[in-house]
Amino acid sequence: MLLDADLAVLGSSPQQYSRYSNGISLEYASLYGPYEYAAGRSRVLRSFLARPQLFFTAAGRRLEGQARANLEAELRELGHTGEAPLAPDGPGAAAPPPSEPPQGA
Repeated sequence: MLLDADLAVLGSSPQQYSRYSNGISLEYASLYGPYEYAAGRSRVLRSFLARPQLFFTAAGRRLEGQARANLEAELRELGHTGEAPLAPDGPGAAAPPPSEPPQGA
């Protein structure tokens, strides 16, 4: 029950979830550059989405659809839906790892 209560914000309205995710971003802004933050946050979001279920109580399960929609929307905003690296974002951002040359090059 406590876990569902802690994760309930994931199933909040898109506007509330956006405020929550912006708060998370601000909390970590001083610790990581935009590239590192987006990559790390994306890993966390994908780990939630990989779970067969996010919630364990009947009340929590009613939030499941909205929670998954919010997590997917944040991934799209981060521009990091897959495992591919993000493009650097702004001055001072860490460069992404070098890409492999095209085959046959």
